[in-house]
Amino acid sequence: MDILIVEGLEKEFSGRRVLDGVSFRIREGEGVGIVGKSGSGKSVLINALKGIREYRPTKGSVIYRLTLCGCGWLDPPSMSDLPCPRCGSTSRWIEELDLWEMEGTEAFKEGFNRTAIMLQRTFSLYSEATVWDNLMEALRLVNYPKNKRQERIRQTLRRVNMIHRSTYIARDLSAGEKQRIVLARQLVREPVILFADEPTGTIDPKTMEMINASLRAEIDEGLTMILTSKWFDTLRITDRCILLEDGGIAAIGKVSEILDQGVMDEFGWVEKKPVPIGGPKIIVENCSKIFYRIEGVAKPLQGVSFTINEREIFGLIGVSGSGKTTIGRIIGGVTQPSSGRVLVRMGDEWIDMREPGERGRGKVTAYLSMLHEEYSLHHQSTVFENLTTSIGLTMPEDIGKERVLRVLKAVGMDEKRIDEILPLYPDSLSEVEKRMVAMAQALMPEPFILILDDPVVKPDLVRSILRSREELGQTYLVISHDHEFIKAICDRVMLIREGKVISIGDPDEIVRLFNELETPMGAGATDTEGFYGFGE
Repeated sequence: MDILIVEGLEKEFSGRRVLDGVSFRIREGEGVGIVGKSGSGKSVLINALKGIREYRPTKGSVIYRLTLCGCGWLDPPSMSDLPCPRCGSTSRWIEELDLWEMEGTEAFKEGFNRTAIMLQRTFSLYSEATVWDNLMEALRLVNYPKNKRQERIRQTLRRVNMIHRSTYIARDLSAGEKQRIVLARQLVREPVILFADEPTGTIDPKTMEMINASLRAEIDEGLTMILTSKWFDTLRITDRCILLEDGGIAAIGKVSEILDQGVMDEFGWVEKKPVPIGGPKIIVENCSKIFYRIEGVAKPLQGVSFTINEREIFGLIGVSGSGKTTIGRIIGGVTQPSSGRVLVRMGDEWIDMREPGERGRGKVTAYLSMLHEEYSLHHQSTVFENLTTSIGLTMPEDIGKERVLRVLKAVGMDEKRIDEILPLYPDSLSEVEKRMVAMAQALMPEPFILILDDPVVKPDLVRSILRSREELGQTYLVISHDHEFIKAICDRVMLIREGKVISIGDPDEIVRLFNELETPMGAGATDTEGFYGFGE
């Protein structure tokens, strides 16, 4: 039986149509992938189906066919003959609900709460709360039966292999661990439909294997799932794919049928051009980091030493919690090592990053930018303001515009499009354009060093980094779980494991070594193993 019916869906932003007459049906218990090039409308469609207010369709309807109960609880249509899990009533019926016609009603609120959306970024976590409390809050929001909450949380944390992190504060988790808890917050609610927008976009390949298996297991157990992904392995867990092109449906069919059409060539990587690599730019000498916690002593770094050369793109890989982000924060001057030191060359002078103030690490941080996995754009400022005054750059307007044009061109934006977007606000941009502007924002201060910490990877980011390195000559430290990205972009790669350097060398060789050494999400660990571990 169909659980979701989409008819003639259209959506416009600032006069630009991003969804154009989209119609399809999804059966209960089906896994459906939405694929297409950047800007084809994938994320807009997901958000319109979920009921996110900013994505209210300009035209068309989103109809849910669900089991209703007098207490307001909603279930999939196959559960109409079963007692209500909230009130126990057996008097339930199936009804078709037009999502956007119900906006503002109690029924809309119930419908919104009974679906779940997993995004590729971690905004949905309460960073100051524990992992356990994050899941408990998710259950409270949907009025999940109180007597079932604790067992449901335990089941869900085991499913994503995070039971040993249940008492950790969310902010202390690594990027990959945060993403697993984002998934757990959605699964714990037992939604009628799970929407997943790039659910494996920022996690390491071994963790991705288990996340994919968990998602497929949910589908096999009857959960309806709609997801977008740039990863073929993730798309293959679905039963069908919908191909979007310019906001409309180009094809619907089996995953292999859609992918074989060659439309995913956008995910091929661009070729690196030879760039002269200079001498040592960053030297990390025997760095260790120790944290004292209530649970015990955490040692995310243990005697780490390596060198990054000028104009080099240096990659850093390892499973979630191995210490990658801690290294980035130490090099960036955000965190100080417990022992050891970091030296950065500025001209002919070596700066010790342990020394505070303008005569110490301040000389470096003024010429160092960090681009995180989450966008740093100011949504109340125009693109031009985001690239100038919003990041503290004050200069005559003509000089500012000249630099903005140069940097946006350096990251690969079309020259004609640049003039169009400068007066716009970030929410008016496509995801590709947002990433280009975020990259340009990091480049505007003309940094010598850029640190990228688990950026959301798309081919346009690869092009932006390679082109900016060719034209502006920066040195890069790239921290990522995306090993295809790492192999495509890096000159050398370092593998870190449990806070220690395992090997440094050719990207292909280091990624191969990672695959030999690591197991999916630490498979085989008990619930208590790693309790004193520390997130990146």
